[in-house]
Amino acid sequence: MPSWTEMDARPPPRKQPRCAFLEGFSLHANTHLHANDRQALERLCRYGARGALALERLSRAEDGRIAYRMKRPLPDL
Repeated sequence: MPSWTEMDARPPPRKQPRCAFLEGFSLHANTHLHANDRQALERLCRYGARGALALERLSRAEDGRIAYRMKRPLPDL
């Protein structure tokens, strides 16, 4: 497996400025909050603090292995 420094990020899509995609992860940095908008700041903090995996998609197989049900199928590479 190559290291993070060896991988190239895909360019952001034309319709979404300030976006990056790398190895199944995405970063969308096109969010702006006004200084007094505490409600939007709370929403953004809650979004950033949420877990990386949805626990309701985890299950244990009969042989003891852990399975994760994907929201969408992975693209063919």
